[in-house]
Amino acid sequence: MSLVSAVIPITEAISLPNYVLFTSSAKMLTLFLSYPTLADSKAMDELDEMDVVKIRGLELMPKSLIPPPLLKKGNNILKTSFLEDSEKVAESSGILVNTFESFEQESLRTLNDCQILLKRLPSVVAIGPLPPCDFEKGQLQLTWLHDQPAGSVMYVSFGSRTAFSKEQVRELGEGLVRSGRRFVWVVKDKKVDTEDNEGLEEVIGDELMERVKEKGLVVRDIVERIGLGTWVKSWGWGQETVVNRAEIAEKIREIMGNESLRIQALGIKEEARKAVGGGGSSNKGLSELINIWRKF
Repeated sequence: MSLVSAVIPITEAISLPNYVLFTSSAKMLTLFLSYPTLADSKAMDELDEMDVVKIRGLELMPKSLIPPPLLKKGNNILKTSFLEDSEKVAESSGILVNTFESFEQESLRTLNDCQILLKRLPSVVAIGPLPPCDFEKGQLQLTWLHDQPAGSVMYVSFGSRTAFSKEQVRELGEGLVRSGRRFVWVVKDKKVDTEDNEGLEEVIGDELMERVKEKGLVVRDIVERIGLGTWVKSWGWGQETVVNRAEIAEKIREIMGNESLRIQALGIKEEARKAVGGGGSSNKGLSELINIWRKF
């Protein structure tokens, strides 16, 4: 998104339609487009006294879920980028979102009904879920994962934006071991845009690493989600509290043993498959866009 504010004026100058691909969710798009209002000095003063953030079109959101730089007064790189890009995205010819109708129906309706900003938004079209790129460096041989029973493996990854302290990494490792469940754990020890120089054993510790290997696979790369039972992918931004191993183990057992959650996840998976299939909502949305583009 960081190039949007620079590129859109160029396309406008040569009368070229411009469509923005937003690879996150419709809810994240709502936050993104609402940010100029949230960043207003009066709103920022009010946020100082609150534990949650209220944004039209979203449920009440704990402040811990929003990147801290966005809530700071004054200017910083992330805040400036969000402000400039969100204003330009709202001026684009259309926004393509990596989601599907039945998954975020209310958020998509709110965006397209222009309930987010006072000015009219371009058309917001759901075209997801988009398949992952296949050029990730260090493709893994996943024989271990293929050998596990279907739906028995938990995928643990907290993305590429930041990294936990070594203390939290080791508490997480201990919690995974204590849970007794199989897992694939993607470990990141450096912040985004820096190289991972330390070995996994250095980050996790030799003794814990050996015990982790008994039940799981520890890697640095994002892996294909074959035979996985659930995903753990969320953690508060700027979270300083260390969550202990006992609590982690308890929550893992609770999630992996919850049959209703498993059924719900399978239902979402099927809805996603239908959305991109022939006649599905995302398939139709993309086809309609292609027909529009052919007329340019």
